[in-house]
Amino acid sequence: MHKKLNDILSNKKIFEKIIDETILALERYKTTTHAKILGILFVETFINNNFTKDEYNTLLFSIELMHPTLGINCLKNFYDCKIDLDNEKNEVKKDEIFVKRSNIDYSPLTNTSLLKLPVGGTYFDNPGGASINDLGYKFYRLVISKIINEKII
Repeated sequence: MHKKLNDILSNKKIFEKIIDETILALERYKTTTHAKILGILFVETFINNNFTKDEYNTLLFSIELMHPTLGINCLKNFYDCKIDLDNEKNEVKKDEIFVKRSNIDYSPLTNTSLLKLPVGGTYFDNPGGASINDLGYKFYRLVISKIINEKII
């Protein structure tokens, strides 16, 4: 058995808390897409050890607050922009990607803890808008990409 899962199963208090939180989250979810995302997140956290318990708990609520279709596409757009920015060497093209990212409607993910939301106005080298944060990047790469790639939604 996987060490992290074994540790959880051997501690009754932690095990019950995780199961209680997971069941409560499932009851609040309004679509099967949310439940499928949670299933993948559970495996990635407790079997593959890719998320901490704190990240898992944060993502339980983020999944609930994410629009089931618009949110997934929105997160994909932010993820793609990050990948493009990370791979682009040309400063002019980077500026174009920044502008593209600043025009993404982030409302389907506003309360999810998956984005860095804009603070203040725009200024030199920052056209404004939101961007994907580290947790959102990891969540997309390890969970949401599986939903998209397997066409589960």
